Amino acid sequence: MKIGHFLLSVLSVTLLLSLIACGQVPSEQTSLIPTATHTIEFTQQPMTAPAPTESSIPTSPPEPTTIELTTPPEQPTDQPTGLPEVIPTNESDQPAAASTEIVIHPASDSAAALVQTWGQAYELPPGVPFAITITEAQVEAMIAEAMAKSGYGSKVSSIDVTLNNGQFGVTFAATVSQKVGPRTVDVSGTATVIFNASIDSNGKLVLTIADATISTSSGQQISIPPEMLNVLNASVSQSLTGASNSAESEVTLTELTISGGTMIVKGYVTP
Repeated sequence: MKIGHFLLSVLSVTLLLSLIACGQVPSEQTSLIPTATHTIEFTQQPMTAPAPTESSIPTSPPEPTTIELTTPPEQPTDQPTGLPEVIPTNESDQPAAASTEIVIHPASDSAAALVQTWGQAYELPPGVPFAITITEAQVEAMIAEAMAKSGYGSKVSSIDVTLNNGQFGVTFAATVSQKVGPRTVDVSGTATVIFNASIDSNGKLVLTIADATISTSSGQQISIPPEMLNVLNASVSQSLTGASNSAESEVTLTELTISGGTMIVKGYVTP
């Protein structure tokens, strides 16, 4: 019985739906269609946009870089445009530094002051140039002291030195022993000695005697004893080089000027 009712219902619904589809059944009769007893709920899931890939990411074009044109600074007109200066890197390429000339003045006109002056020159480092200005009075004191030490102190006086025209002149009153026949007598007069001074190729002082005589009051010309000349020669050399002769001198002379009452000696201590 139940099966029959069920089949009848199905057929009724089927027929009714067919009529509705054909438009022959009023819409209000659709309420007679049995509805399902169970309601199916649909839950709408939120749609999630797919993660963009690198190719899908829109990128805005980069802003153009502004390039500012700057005018280079003007070069100075005196700047050389040729090859750069070559700076020596080796010590041997460096130019030799010019040494400053040391000027030494004697403290006074005494012989001791002149000796001390030469002592200062000898204490300089080898090769350092020096210049010493010597006066006539200083040489006179040097000769007088040398004569006194040699035993001629009582026989030589009134020493006068002349420095002029490249020559070294010495005059003094001298008393010398002169042999006359069987006797030996003292003869007095004025001694005159003229030296020529020069420098050789090795920087050594060269003294030559141009004249050496004693004129007596009677007009007689006699020779100066060699021993006295040796003392005189040594004292002049001492004044010019600080040594009694060239062999003992430890300086190399570069210039010698004798003029106007002074003598300028230039040189350096020999390395």
